[in-house]
Parts: sequence; structure tokens; C-alpha cells
Amino acid sequence: MNTHNTAALEAISICKSYENEPIIEDICVKIKKGELVSLLGVSGIGKTTLFHILSGLENPDSGTVKIYGETVTGHSGKVSYMQQKDLLLPFETILNNVCMPLFLKGTSKKNAYKQASLHFEEFGLSGCENKYPSQLSGGMRQRASLLRAYLFSDQIMLLDEPFSALDAITKTTMHRWFSNIISAHRTSTLFITHDIDEAIVLSDRIYIMSGVPGKITHELLMNSQNRCNPEFNTTKEFLEIKRDILQKINS
Repeated sequence: MNTHNTAALEAISICKSYENEPIIEDICVKIKKGELVSLLGVSGIGKTTLFHILSGLENPDSGTVKIYGETVTGHSGKVSYMQQKDLLLPFETILNNVCMPLFLKGTSKKNAYKQASLHFEEFGLSGCENKYPSQLSGGMRQRASLLRAYLFSDQIMLLDEPFSALDAITKTTMHRWFSNIISAHRTSTLFITHDIDEAIVLSDRIYIMSGVPGKITHELLMNSQNRCNPEFNTTKEFLEIKRDILQKINS
């Protein structure tokens, strides 16, 4: 299959209701190879519902999900999905936790350990292999959870507010680290957040969801050349982008 010009992940006219109450309506999103796209909106707007559909955990009432042009609606196991909580198993080592997707795919323990170990240094987890989740900081647990998600699928990742539980200082550090990881591996990523600053700093594009039922109301291209600057979020340009997003969310 020629995937050069095909979207890595595409949702076409997705609609979903619960108990006859529409939750999301006519959602269309597209993520290109290596692109990080944020889905920005207030809590309860239907972002997680959309992720459940994109990951195949739920079927839409109508609409289609495609991966590189192939229809995968309702089929799970095609993309990596990291939920808000790290969901690390407390009585398993970090090495066993991150290898869990490989074990579930039938990879032998020896080969799973070998594959995972290649990434521990890159993900900032060297020396943590035999530690337990309770022995790690929140930021380190999120790194382990992200590595587990990456080992499930290094092609397409759905991340549901993975940094929301972190303090502001840790979150800023994680943002820089995460951007480098995603850029290095050209992993196609759809990222749920209700943090406008986070969306601006991380994203190539931003979809804004609003309304009841939730709809995509705006699509913004983040093409600033200054986003790699650690002080970007203190600049006039950043504040103008943030003001524009706030106006669109509230319009």
C-alpha cells in the first residue's frame, strides 16, 4: 500500500449518542505521518468518547475510522491508547509493566525484555527496570506509561491528558522531552488536552471542540518558528495565539 500521501489516522463524520442523547456529532479529524495534533476542549465535551471510537473500544453510531486508508472502525489493537492515569500495575516491575503489550502479543519474555531495554535510556528510565511504580515520581511513571504505549504501537498514539496530573514545573520538563521523542520517531499522535498552553507548545495543529453535542469548530495550524524556545510561553506571539484560541472556544 502506498501510504506516502495517506493520512495516518482519519475519522470521518463520527457521531455517537448514549441513551438517545447525542455526545459527539459529525467529527472529522486527520493526522498525518509524524504529526502531533491536539484535541482541545473543556471537560465533558466528548473528547474521550472520540478516543474510545478511534481506538476501536466502541463503535460509532455512524462514521468511519481509517488507518492509512484502511477502514478499521470498531477494531481494537490498531493504535496505542494511553489514558489519563498511568495504570501501571503496582506489583510488577517497571520492566514488566512496559513489556505488557509485547507479552499480550505473544512475544517471549526474553525478546520483550530485549526490545524494551533498547528504549529505557531514551525514555529517561535507565536504572528503573527493577523498580516498582510506587518507587518512581509522577513524571517517571508517565515516562514508563508512554514507553509502554510506544511499545504497543510506535506508529499511531492516542494520548488522553497524559500530563494533567503533573505539577507545572514537571509538566514543562516533560513537554520538552516528549516533543523530542515524538519528533525523533515520527510517531503520529493525537493528544487530548484542556490546557491551552500545552496545546500551543506541543502541537503541529489544534482541533477545537465545543458545543453540545461536541463538534470540531476550528482547526488551527501552529507554525511558529519559536516554539522550541523554552521561553516561548512568555512571548507576545504566544499570548496572541492563546487569546485567539480563547476567543474561538468561547465564540
